[in-house]
Amino acid sequence: MQASFFFTCRALRMAWVSLAVLVCLSPAAGAAGASEPARSIAVTGVGAVAEPVLAQALAPNIYEVVYSRALDAIFVASAGTFGDGKGGVVYQLDGDTLAIQRTIELPLKPFALSLDERAGVLYVGHSLESTVLALDLATGQVRGQVQLIRLNAEGEPIHTRQLLADSGTGTLFVGGVDRTGIIWQLDGETLAVRKVRQAPDGKSIGLALDSRRGRLYSSGTAAVEVMDANRLQREAYFRVGKRHQDDERQRYFVNVAVDEASGRVFANESSNSEGIFVFEGETGKLLDIVPTGEGPVGIRLNPVRNEIYVANRGAGTLSIVDASTYRIKHSLPLPVHPNSLAIGADGQVLYVTVKQPFAALGTTAPVEQVVRIDLDGL
Repeated sequence: MQASFFFTCRALRMAWVSLAVLVCLSPAAGAAGASEPARSIAVTGVGAVAEPVLAQALAPNIYEVVYSRALDAIFVASAGTFGDGKGGVVYQLDGDTLAIQRTIELPLKPFALSLDERAGVLYVGHSLESTVLALDLATGQVRGQVQLIRLNAEGEPIHTRQLLADSGTGTLFVGGVDRTGIIWQLDGETLAVRKVRQAPDGKSIGLALDSRRGRLYSSGTAAVEVMDANRLQREAYFRVGKRHQDDERQRYFVNVAVDEASGRVFANESSNSEGIFVFEGETGKLLDIVPTGEGPVGIRLNPVRNEIYVANRGAGTLSIVDASTYRIKHSLPLPVHPNSLAIGADGQVLYVTVKQPFAALGTTAPVEQVVRIDLDGL
């Protein structure tokens, strides 16, 4: 059982590199920083001035972060200690101070989060068990639960990764980690499976939704797939080749974002650290490539400020990019590993989870941070 657990963790590690890499071999975790107040830190970078940025030491092995407009709060998933036989925690933090407002203990270890504000539901993804929970946003109580059991060609279970809620249609999309692509379309209320799409020629690592056009985007190995969000049928396939003939490292789009106004699609290429690939939404034409730094993972588009945010996990920086000119406006150091991103309701605040290096076997996993950036003050 132990060997099987470690094998599963290693297989999932690359696929989770933006919600964060699964730190499966960390034997222990440090105490959460709940009693420590958030602190202001100064950041500098390209085009940036010294500005206070609020940082909160939270817990070991933190992953996805989402923002609730109704509560003016963020939710952060923490898997705690791997291999301890225990579950994890979802923390609710004050959107301004990052103070812990609520601790929701779960029987399984959480990784992915998605929020349907209209339905008042917080969805939690437990990748190791391929299980999704629906939590009542107001009470934290479990509304529903489903385990998505699917085997690949080798007879091994396909593990879930990213969750994406569509409040307009009451739908939850779930991407799976495998050599090929798989996406579940669930009823957001009952968690019943409506449709399942398996794509043999691509993965389903990153997910993004264009509600205006009813399109779902899925990114993976050297391609972005465009689907009808209702039928889950392919409408287009944006594929890029190798950088040169003898390139052994194939391009890998770990996360994707979409601009609903223009239809443009932004994909982070992580395998070669090339940065943001910008595609024209209708034709798939490659418009630009924007280098942001080593290991670009998390990506978000902010239509309010017309900016793109990229967490460069390897470089330890956050890139703020002008979405029209593709010029890097700011490059903020957030060591060691900035990872997942969420935008505040007014578009003037950005939240970033910052991970630490993997703990060596037999050592304590470090407490990781959540950072709040006042974008208007940069």
